[in-house]
Amino acid sequence: MKPSFLPKELLKDAPSEGNLTAMPKLSLGANGTCPEGTVPILRGPQDPNIVTKSRRSLPSLQYSTAGHEYAVLSTSGSKYHGSSAVLNLWNPLVDAKDAGFSLGQLWAVSGSGDAVNTVEAGWHVYPNFYSGDTRTRLFIYWTSDGYKKTGCYNLNCPGFVQVSRKLAPGVVLPASTYKGSQLYMKFFVYRDPKTAHWWLRIGEEWVGYWPRTIFTTLASGATFLEWGGEIINGGTTVHTTTDMGSGHFPSKGSDGVSASFNSLLYVDQNYKVMKPTSVSAIVSRPKCYGLKVFGDVGGNRGYTFFRRSCSDRPLK
Repeated sequence: MKPSFLPKELLKDAPSEGNLTAMPKLSLGANGTCPEGTVPILRGPQDPNIVTKSRRSLPSLQYSTAGHEYAVLSTSGSKYHGSSAVLNLWNPLVDAKDAGFSLGQLWAVSGSGDAVNTVEAGWHVYPNFYSGDTRTRLFIYWTSDGYKKTGCYNLNCPGFVQVSRKLAPGVVLPASTYKGSQLYMKFFVYRDPKTAHWWLRIGEEWVGYWPRTIFTTLASGATFLEWGGEIINGGTTVHTTTDMGSGHFPSKGSDGVSASFNSLLYVDQNYKVMKPTSVSAIVSRPKCYGLKVFGDVGGNRGYTFFRRSCSDRPLK
């Protein structure tokens, strides 16, 4: 099962990606897939009782929630039917005492205030959600009311319809090593022009879709897109020790040193695949995080996001 139509440019990786070929091949089941008519569902350490909605927020100045920190790029001003990026996979340190997480993801967003609709996908480290597990995992999220009552992580509530027999939200991902092996995954969210469902594709695998019926405004398309990193700062007197990305600033370099997003693309209102030409940076705490664009954001070096320890900085 897959979308009714897909721009051909998105069926293949951009040739300019160069060394972005280390896509981890993930599979589940004894034969690398589940039996016909079934899908893999994570039965591991996810905590269904955790209050997840209060831990989500939107990385924009008008919607950000206290305690969330960001380093993201954003584009707006049109109607968008898809968003794609190649994400560099890392395993950042997360301070479990803050009930925090660290993630790298993409957002497709519409609406405002309590009417915010989102589909979100990426990787995260979230010990409290996975009963203390600190490994990097694939995750998804959605909301149709500004993170109030609707939506959830992964498959923890009705909404996302999984079709893949190979991949499941919550699966453990491999991670890059500092100045060593670098691992990447291509994420793509896409609105089907026939059904208005929002599909998720990871690498070459269609994982599933968010039905149009769970949304109020996103069913007709997104009004802005974002790509980047987020952490929870749960400190009360000093900043959390939780890392974002690789934990290194842009001045330290990119390849093998700092986390990166590459080959940023979007699908416009006419279903043409475009490179972002006008983007805005949102860095919530520049002394703790950095973001640097390396040339063409739609090319193979996109941009990077990083952080170093801010635990010695008083909260103000």
